[in-house]
Order: sequence, then structure tokens, then C-alpha cells
Amino acid sequence: MGKMNVFPGFPPGPLRATPLPDEFFSRLLPEMDDLAELKLILHVWWLITRQRGPIRAVSTSQLHSDTTLLAGLSREALESAVVQAVARGVLLQVSTQPPAGLSQAEATQSGLTTQSGEELWLLANTAEGRRTVERLRRGEITLDGQTFLPPLPAATPPVEVPNIFALYEQNIGSLQPVIAEVLREATELYAAEWIVEAFKIAAAQNVRNWAYINAILERWRIEGKVDAIDQGSPAKPAYTTQRKRDGRYRR
Repeated sequence: MGKMNVFPGFPPGPLRATPLPDEFFSRLLPEMDDLAELKLILHVWWLITRQRGPIRAVSTSQLHSDTTLLAGLSREALESAVVQAVARGVLLQVSTQPPAGLSQAEATQSGLTTQSGEELWLLANTAEGRRTVERLRRGEITLDGQTFLPPLPAATPPVEVPNIFALYEQNIGSLQPVIAEVLREATELYAAEWIVEAFKIAAAQNVRNWAYINAILERWRIEGKVDAIDQGSPAKPAYTTQRKRDGRYRR
């Protein structure tokens, strides 16, 4: 670890502040374990809240030339953080054609994350951000006068999926540190849709313990997942072939 620069403290007098929704602290922060993703989200939020006008968005090329952000984040970490933040649903992503006169090589060098020469933009996944994406899609507004392209799949508002910790507290009981670590490991192995469905099956059987739910998930992982039939018993055989994608077992 390098030498730490000691912070001298906030200056006296009125301070400019960047507000964050309570959901950031109650839902997102407990799930984040990647410092680069956290830095990116906070920095983008900081930039967007200081913008005025009908569109509040930050391009990835702007981020790649942002000396404040890059002072504590490598370009490779930045690219990975963008992907994670969009996948998590904290940020929305849309794309436009690059500015006129900018070659593909120049666009790529400037920090774009696409090889097709498109400019990528990030918006906060708020009601305002989602409305902006819809208006861009309908052609009512443009980003810096550039031609808007259909948004990438990740740009659409994600389906609300309860996280495993909320499911545990709603269906089983108070969350203890030991079981929290077990649940966190489960999220790395199983898709969120599987976890939600396993909780539903356990609730339908009036069985409210993690061992039962984990047995269902483990059976699906080993034997394959069956859809649209009674799957109440963890021991029930499966008839489909498992598929593994992105490190998690899915349908």
C-alpha cells in the first residue's frame, strides 16, 4: 500500500453537497464489493447532479479524460466498472454515432468502449433517466446533436428482483452475520431468478429454512432445472440439462 495522503478536513463555511438516495445506502452499498464500481457510480452521480438541462448524461470518452476520476482508477478498471454498474442497473447506457470528423481509431483511443465507433453515454437509473432514454428512443431529443442509436439491452430499466438478503428476512427471519456470508456465496453461484423461485417453492411448502432452499438450488445445479412442474421436494428428479453462463447456473 502506498503512502496515504492525510485529508486536512472540510473547509469552513457552506459546503456544496451531492445528495444520494437512501436506497443507495440501504440496497446497493451492502451488495457492492468492487471499489472501482463504487468509485465510478459516485463520480458519475456527482457529475450528473451538477448538470442542467433536459439531458443529464456522461459519455465514456469524458470519463476517460477525467483526471479526477483517473487519479484513483486505471482505464482498465474503469471499463470493467462501467460494465458492472450497467449490469447491476445503477446506470443506464445508450449509444450515439461519434462526432463528425472523428475517425474510429480516434474514437477508440479517446476511451470509447465499443469497437464499432459508437459513443457510449451513461445516465442514472432514476425516473428522470428512464424518461430521457424513452425520449431519445422516440427521437424527441438528441445527445449533443448526435444521432441516437437504439439503446443496448442493458439500457432498459431492469426487472425488479428482490435480493437474497431481503428474501431471507421476509421468508425465514433475522439475518445474522454467519448466514449473510453463506447467502453472499449463493449469489455468486446461482442466478437471481433461481434464488427467487427456490424461495417461492419453499414458502409454498411452508418450509422456512435456508437448508431446504439451498437443497433445491444445489439439485438444480447438479441435475438441471425443471420448469412448470411441481418442484416442491429437493429430492425430486430433474429432466432438463443445466446451463452455466457468466459463472452462474441458469435456465
